[in-house]
Amino acid sequence: VLDKELMDSRNKEEYRHKGLKRTSVKTVLGTVEFKRGIYKCFNENGKSQFVYLLDKYLNMETIGRMSSNMVEKIAENTSDMAFRKAARNVSKLTGQSISHTGAWNITQELGKRLQEQENEKIKRFENGELNGEKEVEIIFEEADGLYINMQKKDKPKDKKARGKKEIKIGISYEGWEKVPGKREAYVVENKKVVAGFMNAEEFKELRDANLAETYNMG
Repeated sequence: VLDKELMDSRNKEEYRHKGLKRTSVKTVLGTVEFKRGIYKCFNENGKSQFVYLLDKYLNMETIGRMSSNMVEKIAENTSDMAFRKAARNVSKLTGQSISHTGAWNITQELGKRLQEQENEKIKRFENGELNGEKEVEIIFEEADGLYINMQKKDKPKDKKARGKKEIKIGISYEGWEKVPGKREAYVVENKKVVAGFMNAEEFKELRDANLAETYNMG
């Protein structure tokens, strides 16, 4: 019904209806099959492209026909275990058939999208578009690097690295306070975390952009 409403109310000069296309999306509750209209239009560069107005309207976030909740489950598992084991775990949990290659592809695409978001944030920071308003006397910062063993497809080509890559980790916080009822236990206030495989300059840029979202860096 919604797809037909979008078809009837669309700008017919901008979007040319090209029929219905059957698709399916894997979710944690099972596979959902449906049809929706496909439309031909032109992008800002004048090149033709095909879009699904229903997907745009519903803001459907999918990767490789995986729903956002399925992608989340895969990401959670691949962060703790090998891709093959993660795929078996998610398959058993959801009843879907997920291969270790599929889990790897999903993780790579998710990482790519997150990196694009981070690059956009850094660009906005460099253009002076991130202007947080919060002011504090002190912001504490800590940073370190951790070398971790990479799985087969992600191992660095440099033999000297011995299959390891350094993930840079940084945190910032405003202070700390004692946990009530617990001796020698403290929790930091308003912690922000930055982590990833990047060089020192990229790490600093992302860290500064993260802070500028919240704080008045002037």
